[in-house]
Amino acid sequence: MLVNSAEKAPSVSVALPVYNGERYLRQTIECLLKQDYQDIELVISDNASSDSTQQIALDYARSDRRVKYFRNRRNLGVHPNFNLAFRRCRGEYFKWAAHDDLYAPNFLSHCVDVLDHDASVALCFTRFLAIDEHGAVTAAQPWTMNLLGDRPHQRFRQFLSDGRGHSALFGLIRSDMLRKTRLLANYWGADRALLAELSLHGRFVEVPEPLFFWRDHPGRSPYSSDRVGFTDTRRRGRPDLMHLEHALNYARILTTAQIGPAEKLLCLVGLLRAVQDRAGELGPVIGREFVTAWRQVLRSRR
Repeated sequence: MLVNSAEKAPSVSVALPVYNGERYLRQTIECLLKQDYQDIELVISDNASSDSTQQIALDYARSDRRVKYFRNRRNLGVHPNFNLAFRRCRGEYFKWAAHDDLYAPNFLSHCVDVLDHDASVALCFTRFLAIDEHGAVTAAQPWTMNLLGDRPHQRFRQFLSDGRGHSALFGLIRSDMLRKTRLLANYWGADRALLAELSLHGRFVEVPEPLFFWRDHPGRSPYSSDRVGFTDTRRRGRPDLMHLEHALNYARILTTAQIGPAEKLLCLVGLLRAVQDRAGELGPVIGREFVTAWRQVLRSRR
């Protein structure tokens, strides 16, 4: 699909990566299009779905010019599709939306207000309620997270020590700050590393109201039997080396981050302290993953 380059860019881009999402897709699209903040585009990135996802998306694209539909030629895996969806967006502010989650009508307006009034904020998100496959509330967010330090290493170290993951990634992000990151790496759990990297570029603000409804159901990604292949289809059948890849990714992040050398050093100290604090837990796990990786290298040389 081609987008008219002369068309005015919206203030907010919402990217909806999806694969075989027919069960919940209409409900999610409806709640996004009915936000009380209307200057948006909704970019649907279909990962070669084999169900009625394409038809559902095309129906909305024909009836609402804010909806843009793209279909990948093959299933790329979750993270490549998330990254591609972002690159297809044009807004000053950006959010990812899973095809099965829901939002209160004022979710975007609350987050836009925070970003509009403070240029130092990279990410604004709201508290969430967990819902089941039928939409019934099952749990409330058990933690809170605001990263308000003025310096990158302060926010980075706080995130490593007590930061959480998935819900913040579905907040509203300043697009120019997200472009400074490596986006999602191709291993399970890379969302946490991306949030840590984003914290180097700006502050995180949590809106205290629960305006995000995170749906947990048997078909959601954590239930995949092949986490590596699910994340990136080019890596199907490879061993799951999540913790080892996570450590290497943090090293790459700090090497390439667009911050000063003193801040990089302080971030590295914070990372080493976080590893030290969890050495008893992570040491054996990373050791086993290292042995697995080395065996794979030896087999590939035979």
